[in-house]
Amino acid sequence: MLYLYNAGSGPVVTWVRDACTMSLSSPEDEADVEETRRRVYERLKNVADEDAVHDLIARHGPQFLDRDLPFLIVAARNQLRSRLRRAHREHLALQMPDLADPSGDAYDAATGRIGVDALLSALARLDPRDTLLLWRFAEGVPDKEIAAEWEARQLKPSNPSAAALRKRRERAREKLRSMLDSSANTNDG
Repeated sequence: MLYLYNAGSGPVVTWVRDACTMSLSSPEDEADVEETRRRVYERLKNVADEDAVHDLIARHGPQFLDRDLPFLIVAARNQLRSRLRRAHREHLALQMPDLADPSGDAYDAATGRIGVDALLSALARLDPRDTLLLWRFAEGVPDKEIAAEWEARQLKPSNPSAAALRKRRERAREKLRSMLDSSANTNDG
């Protein structure tokens, strides 16, 4: 697209389009330009997102339609992508925890402390034997040492095998998981 300005008698805009030259010097020419823009608009809205086309026309004016159709299609596609990205970022921002939430400390919300508190509360409600198994295993303590601590605390059943400890730990994990799920559902609703 070429834009030329005549320095003599005032601006005369000329552009090259589809291998023909048009000049805006009379009302008939302006009507032709408007008709050409209308046809381009109709073609463009059939192959590109209509809202994106409207956004581009509002942003750049109707002379935006004087560009070649492939350029317009790419511009409309890019406009649509930008709008979708912006909407996605806004959606993510809505999902972020509200740091100004008066129900909890901003530091707790920022660090995920609220989830840790729920975990500690659920662990406190578990059977002390299950809490011992889960806590010590999370610390990386081997089953043999956990069994020795079990015996030192005189927990029942006495002298559990490594297989029995693993099975009890598996069941304790399931209990803990269901407790956390139920507390999350209670907090959401």
